Amino acid sequence: MSETSLRWKGRLGSLKPAAAVVLLLAVVFLAVSIGSLSEATNNPTVPRVGAIGELVNGAIGANRYVTVSGTALYPAAYEETEDGRTVAEYYYLLDGASGNMILIKAATTVPSAQTEEPATITGMTRGAESELQKLVESDLSDIRSAGLDTRSTLYVADGQKPPDAAQNTVLVAGLSVLSLLCLATFFAPSTVFGAKPVDTAAASLAVGDPGVKASGRFQKLAGVHPSIEIGKGTRKFNNGVANVIPLEDRRLMVYIHHILTQRVYGIKVREQETHWGVFVDRGTVIDVEPGMVYGWHDRPAVRIRYGDETSKQRTLIVSFNHAGAQADVVSLLRQMGFAVGSGEMPLV
Repeated sequence: MSETSLRWKGRLGSLKPAAAVVLLLAVVFLAVSIGSLSEATNNPTVPRVGAIGELVNGAIGANRYVTVSGTALYPAAYEETEDGRTVAEYYYLLDGASGNMILIKAATTVPSAQTEEPATITGMTRGAESELQKLVESDLSDIRSAGLDTRSTLYVADGQKPPDAAQNTVLVAGLSVLSLLCLATFFAPSTVFGAKPVDTAAASLAVGDPGVKASGRFQKLAGVHPSIEIGKGTRKFNNGVANVIPLEDRRLMVYIHHILTQRVYGIKVREQETHWGVFVDRGTVIDVEPGMVYGWHDRPAVRIRYGDETSKQRTLIVSFNHAGAQADVVSLLRQMGFAVGSGEMPLV
């Protein structure tokens, strides 16, 4: 596999955390867009002329584009407020012949003069929220005692139109493609390694912070001072900040000192400190290979494949800021008696 392919594979895998957030938002907006598209396709561009009685008896349901005529009963109005501020006003539209009336959500402020006048309303039918339903139902006995009838679960939003079908089609298609791209990141590996000999020319010139990072499954340590004590449990780290520590008996430990800080409103309330390690032993190591971790920023690396206590094969990848740090670790491993490959190996 070419370095370019590996690099893009690594870049794709590194986007998993961001892709998870984008995917969540895309799914939410996609659900809304699909609903809008369904509403657009279910409504003609010209409103249906209907009778108020059809709205009251359920012949016309929610999310339909309609035109209805009757007498606007502005005195019989409701107000919806938030924090003492009026955000919506409703009034009844009455069909005097049948005695049916339907609630209208005003497009503008309801006239302050307590009048009744003929009106033709064009808008979208909407399902009433529970608070509005309760308000209408509390007046139903008075309404029906006056020989009238209404429907508490429906109103007409004056001036509203169906969504644009073409625009929502494009939006649904775009969000679907974005969701698929986000899903694709979860099928790419988080760490992409390609075997490659140490760049001796770059290593001889490289100086500065080695920037050691490690990816693999680490054993929890119960303590590290004055001696290393093995604890219970393992954890997988991906690009965790690490240290490479030579031990006695020609063993090597890749060590991560992990600190988890809990904050509430920006104030630190708890800090948990744990220690983790992977022990590189010649008796369990399968192979050691220098190479490169590919992604947005390629990093020189060493891959160590070994068998754990259950004889299951594990992979530890240690990467560095520069080739000099990689060369130092490769040299250390060779001095400790480990065979470090120099040719191409299968890529993982």
